[in-house]
Amino acid sequence: TGIPAWLIILIVVVVVIGLGCCGIFTLCSIVARRGSEVMTKIGAQAAGIDVNSKANGGGINFSGKGREVNFGGTKLPANYATDSPIYKGMTPISSAVDTAKSAGEASLYGSAAAGDVEAFYEKQMPASGWKQSGNNNSTGLTQLTYTKDDRQAVITIIGNTDDKTTTVQINYGKKD
Repeated sequence: TGIPAWLIILIVVVVVIGLGCCGIFTLCSIVARRGSEVMTKIGAQAAGIDVNSKANGGGINFSGKGREVNFGGTKLPANYATDSPIYKGMTPISSAVDTAKSAGEASLYGSAAAGDVEAFYEKQMPASGWKQSGNNNSTGLTQLTYTKDDRQAVITIIGNTDDKTTTVQINYGKKD
């Protein structure tokens, strides 16, 4: 009395097939992911753009020809105006830089009510020497425009009332 031989053979076959299928699936996933990264890099490099997946706080960074785009990083763009405040608790989620035009964009995300974020920028931008030249409000979205010297900053605030989070997009550069 023991385990029948046919059951032992069946268990071994199922385990081998299961491990083989999992191994093949895992291998295919790795090859597909790596192939996608390689093709992105080849395409970008053909266009004169460098791709670095470890730059800027762990995000994916594309750069070349005086421009840089970052997704998923945790840093502000290198040419971000130091006299333009950032609401406390906001984390950069993407950015773009056009060094040729001294312009860029920073997208930030955080837990805050949109009204609090708007009040912060309406107080802090003038305190930093920026003059408000526009304020457009619609349901769930506010766009504030500021100028200082020969520069302009457009701050778009998008609130999510369901979970009290806010996305802020700041576009900056030379005045038009």
